[in-house]
Amino acid sequence: MVKKFMTKTEFAYNEIKDKIGQGIYKIHNLYTIVDVANEIGVSRTPVSGAIKILESEGYVTIYPGVGFRIKDLSLSEIKESLLISGALEIVAMDYIIDSNMISESKKRLCNEYVENSMKAIKTRDGKSYVECADRYHEVLYDMVDLPSVKNILADHTFLHKSLYIEGVNKFPDDANELAIDHLKILEAIIEKNKKKIRDVIEEHELHCYIILEKVLES
Repeated sequence: MVKKFMTKTEFAYNEIKDKIGQGIYKIHNLYTIVDVANEIGVSRTPVSGAIKILESEGYVTIYPGVGFRIKDLSLSEIKESLLISGALEIVAMDYIIDSNMISESKKRLCNEYVENSMKAIKTRDGKSYVECADRYHEVLYDMVDLPSVKNILADHTFLHKSLYIEGVNKFPDDANELAIDHLKILEAIIEKNKKKIRDVIEEHELHCYIILEKVLES
C-alpha cells in the first residue's frame, strides 16, 4: 500500500480549520495570508489555496488584497446543521447496534471520556470538554463503516466547536446536559434499543441548540 503524503495546501487547510474550530481564529477578526503563513510555517501559496477551499465550503469570507474573516453562523444555520447531524447520528448508532461491535473496552473508554468531560464542565474548561467529547465520538465512529456519514458528522461537529467551548465556560449547567445525553446514547447502544437512540438524539439536538443559542445571544 502506497502511503499518501499530505500536500502543503492540505497541511495549511487542516491547520487553519483546526484553529477556526477551536476558536483560536475569532469571528469578525481580519486575518492576512502573510500572517497566517508565518504562523503555521508555510509559504503564502498553500495558505491562499487553503483559504479558497475554506471559502468554497462556506467557512470564511475572502477580501481580495486584504485578507479573510471567519463566517458567523446564524441560529437558522445552526438549527439546520443540528438536524442534519442528528439524522446521521441515528444512522451511525443504528449501524453499531446492527453490527454488534461495541466491546467492553470501548464501553469503558466512552464512559471514561464522559466522566472526564463532566469534570471539565465543573471547572469550566471548555477546551478540555470539547476534546473529551471528540474522543467519545471517535470511539463510536470508529465502529461505523460509513465513510460519507462520518465525514459529514465530523464537518458539522467542527462548525460548532468554538461555540461549545464558550458555552461550557458560560453555561455549565446546560453543558452538563450534553454529557448526560452522551451517557444515555451509550446506554441505548448497549441495550440495543433503537427507539431510545432516536429519542435521546432528538433530545440532544434540543440541548445543543439551547446552549448554542445562549452563546450567540450572550
